[in-house]
Amino acid sequence: MSKIPFTVSARTARLIGRENVANAEGAIIELVKNTYDADATVCILVFDYVYKDIPQILPKEEYNYLKSKFPNIQDYYMLSDDNRYIIKRNVLNNNQLVEIFKQYRLLYIIDNGEGMTDEIIKEHWMTIGTDFKQQNIFSQKGRIRSGSKGIGRFALDRLGAKSEMITKPKEKDIIFKWLVNWDEFESFGAKINDITADLSIISNKNYGNLIEDLILNKTILNIVKKNITSNGTTLVIKSLRDIWKDNDIANLFSSLEILTPPNNEQKFRIYLFDTKSIKKYGQVENAEYDDYDYKVETQFDNDKKNVQITINRNEINNDLLDKDIFKYPEMKKYPFDKDTFEKGTFSYNKTVYELLPGLKDIPNIEDKINKLGEFKFTFYFLKNTIGGKEDQEKYFYKEFNSSQRNKWFAKFGGIRIFRDEFRVRPFGEIDSSAYDWLFLGERQGKSPAAVSRKGQWKVRPNQVAGTVKISRLLNKTLEDKSSREGLQENEFFSLFKNILIAIIKEFENDRSTIAYYLDKLYKEKKEFEEEKRRAEQIIQKESKQGKKSNESKTKEELSEELETFKKGFKKQQADLEEKNEELMRLRALASTGIVVTSFSHEFERISNKLHTRTVNLRNSLKKILDNKIVEKVEKHHNPFYQIDKIEKQDEQIKHWIDFSLAKIRKDRRKRKKENIADYFKQFKQTWEPIVHEKGIVININDNNLNISRRLFVMDFDTIFENLLVNSIESFNQPNGTGKREIDIEIKDGKEYFEIIYKDSGKGLIDEYKKNPYKIFNLEETSKRDNTGKEIGSGMGMWLVKSIVEEYDGRISFLKNYKGFGIIIKIKKQRY
Repeated sequence: MSKIPFTVSARTARLIGRENVANAEGAIIELVKNTYDADATVCILVFDYVYKDIPQILPKEEYNYLKSKFPNIQDYYMLSDDNRYIIKRNVLNNNQLVEIFKQYRLLYIIDNGEGMTDEIIKEHWMTIGTDFKQQNIFSQKGRIRSGSKGIGRFALDRLGAKSEMITKPKEKDIIFKWLVNWDEFESFGAKINDITADLSIISNKNYGNLIEDLILNKTILNIVKKNITSNGTTLVIKSLRDIWKDNDIANLFSSLEILTPPNNEQKFRIYLFDTKSIKKYGQVENAEYDDYDYKVETQFDNDKKNVQITINRNEINNDLLDKDIFKYPEMKKYPFDKDTFEKGTFSYNKTVYELLPGLKDIPNIEDKINKLGEFKFTFYFLKNTIGGKEDQEKYFYKEFNSSQRNKWFAKFGGIRIFRDEFRVRPFGEIDSSAYDWLFLGERQGKSPAAVSRKGQWKVRPNQVAGTVKISRLLNKTLEDKSSREGLQENEFFSLFKNILIAIIKEFENDRSTIAYYLDKLYKEKKEFEEEKRRAEQIIQKESKQGKKSNESKTKEELSEELETFKKGFKKQQADLEEKNEELMRLRALASTGIVVTSFSHEFERISNKLHTRTVNLRNSLKKILDNKIVEKVEKHHNPFYQIDKIEKQDEQIKHWIDFSLAKIRKDRRKRKKENIADYFKQFKQTWEPIVHEKGIVININDNNLNISRRLFVMDFDTIFENLLVNSIESFNQPNGTGKREIDIEIKDGKEYFEIIYKDSGKGLIDEYKKNPYKIFNLEETSKRDNTGKEIGSGMGMWLVKSIVEEYDGRISFLKNYKGFGIIIKIKKQRY
């Protein structure tokens, strides 16, 4: 048996390379990153276009020069009366003519890196898919090399038909020249080994002087002389495949501005020049911005499962701030206290489990966090506008230049990822689908609350800019896509995003808490002054008109009546505003009930058939099958055994359909007098068939009480069904107590009656034990998928609390109870 080798066509190798370079701009960025990997401190890009487009007119001398190089040019130009050559009609798109002028479109990429020896060129540069950078992660200066696939040289092919490389290795007194014609890869039948490049030695030349000879423009020449001296690599890309118009070069310059993170301490400088517009570009700047409202700096430590968070508040003018805000209890505590507020910057630590309640219960989550690796996340919040007069009076915002801020944001806005000091595209790219890759817009759309709604306000994507710094060495599970555009969508990337969103939530809670108390303070003070002013105006008006109806009333009485009316009106306005926001959330939930109601008759018919279909099927089979043969069949092949299983499943489905239909009956949506003990007897009767299958027991102790109250039955259903569902989920958690019981007890009191609800589950998770009442916050949930993403609505316990408060009630937790236990107090009614 003989061994035969694989081979690959040159064309296929080229296609593989091109697949990994998305576009011309991406190709240039790959080559710039290569210069960084080579320990360069400077990279100079020069577009040298003798002809940007096919010229309509050529001077005679220029025409003759081109004719000496390309004799067939005479087929496309004709001599005019003024002794110049004019292009003939209908030849502008001629392929041969296009090829002639492409020869004079050049791109130089010049660096002062470590250069390449002939051995490196032969063994690594000429090896497609080399693992050199995987095996040699660190450069000589200690940089983590950004490339790893070994196919970056195909970026040269993407840019131009021919490439020339001049390279001077750092520790050798010799210069190498490398030449390749990429179009040879398209030769018919050519194998990869058939394609060659030319490698030669340039003698008696200084690298810096050699590169200076290539550059004619004085401005560029000065930069080259200053930075390019003894070693480095210069790529000359000829016959550019793309026509780089002014707008294309401007876009490239913008991309280079955000290629490296802000405040890069000049470790690596990039210059871009266009010889046709020499003053338009120059050094690429990426200075850090200091006109922000908030700056949040965080560092995630995967070993300690900890996030260090530093928040810099820069939004409020402390000199103008009303210091009465610090009278509220929460504003006396860190980090909202006066001293911390005036400092502006504060730091604290949170475990990843505190940031993402419920994460600890996910199987193998600790291993996933370990593999995710550490990273840094810095982001800025910048308002688009300063708001109206009322916002200024309420929130004491600092003034800022809106035009300048928006201009900066248009260039640097969005949250971007940087791997080893280089941007991973296209995250945070303006006007791209990946701009809002954290889906902040979707979050804000689901919760469009005002900033004064504590814990509910969500930031919009057009208000944030930031950087996430990861590393090829530390974050191996965050892998590049094969196209080098983005990161692979795996479970680690999802966990990564969920941690970032949780960090953003910390900022949102900080800002909305402050805004909540400023809004509260403003309303308290503003309402008093407004009421007083209007009362005085009406009193003055009525006294002038001399209305007899008010002659018997004093000013104090009129003022008191008006203030009473005013307070009632203002309170009604505030209540309506809150109710409108609640309605927006509840509409989505209501749509589910509407769908069930619309198809209620169909569901009833299905429910009725579920019980009889297995009976009919069993009877039919008994008539045609020999029972003696069936008895001998293995259990899993026995049709009657399978029918028994289906019958049990049908019973469960029937219970759920009947349960759902019972919930939408009209009588449950009407306020009526309901006996509380009778309600819970019915509650148990409804749920017992469903929970019995799960081994759960519901115990009701009404203490023989006869307590009634006017209520919506659906309201009580919402309260206790949410509690029951949470209990079932607790029973299903690993490492549970084993016991599955739910106890509901009714107790009487003078003004209130009590409903004690408790289960034998695991109780609240550790993250809620410090502040158990946090579970009643809107959108608060510990239900997560295996990557930490919230899958719970965060509305269940909020609805429980909201409804209890609607009935003039309150909720407290049972003390020293191992499972979950609460006391619901509801105010009695007099009949």
